Amino acid sequence: MKMKMDLLPSQYKCVPRDWRAIFILIIVLLAIPGMWFGLKKYHDYAIEKIGKANEEEIKELGERINTLTNEIAQLDNQLGKAMISREKIKEINERIDFFNRIYQKSFSWYEFFDKLEKLTPNDVWIREIHIDGDSLKDQKFKVVCESKEPYHAPEFLKNLMLNREFAPPTDDQNSVFLQKVSINKDFGYEFSLEFKFFPFKKLIVEPENLLMHLNDQKEIKAFILNIAEQKKQLTNGTFNVDVVNLDGAAAYDQINGTVKALKIGKGFIRLSTSDKKYSETINYEIVK
Repeated sequence: MKMKMDLLPSQYKCVPRDWRAIFILIIVLLAIPGMWFGLKKYHDYAIEKIGKANEEEIKELGERINTLTNEIAQLDNQLGKAMISREKIKEINERIDFFNRIYQKSFSWYEFFDKLEKLTPNDVWIREIHIDGDSLKDQKFKVVCESKEPYHAPEFLKNLMLNREFAPPTDDQNSVFLQKVSINKDFGYEFSLEFKFFPFKKLIVEPENLLMHLNDQKEIKAFILNIAEQKKQLTNGTFNVDVVNLDGAAAYDQINGTVKALKIGKGFIRLSTSDKKYSETINYEIVK
């Protein structure tokens, strides 16, 4: 029987070599410089990309600042034009008080500016408003306007002439005037309009009462009266008509503007302007 004995002292013994671990260690040591180089390259690329992005953002921000600066300058210029001195405000207030006396409190400045705004075309700005006159007949308004296009001036003129509160039904049909359009280097175009303003105050109907026989047809008319006591007939279809039958029955023909008696009895007919601001009532009675 053979026995294997190791008589070498332990201090002289070699540690067994793990070749697999040594191989892995060598790979790791070789990979570290590559990883460092790759990370450095990525770091340099990221820094360069961020720098370019910052340059583009700074350039874009600078352009936006320049644009905003120009817009602010334009607004300052327009605000400077819109500034009114205390003397001018005092003069306007005096004219307003004067016109309030002329119109005998039947005039609403809110309605005036509201209607004027609705008649003002888009891209037209009213820069100044002047009021003048010594009586209701001689009253005169003048607006100085700025617009982007020259055709806005005749468009504004047309809107005013079609509105019977600004162009009332008088012998003087030329109650709205357009002064020449001029070029405004700061904005585009400039023009002024002169007109009168006679607000409506009442709706008048004819007849005030209706007495009809069965199957009769009678015409009814509606007129609008302004503060100068000028009356204008409203065409059929431009005002509202509501027939309320109590014990009788009647029907309104909008095309012909007539009321037909259908049943003996009583009722009433309510007429109103299209905006429902003014209204009036006709009582009717139908007999045999």
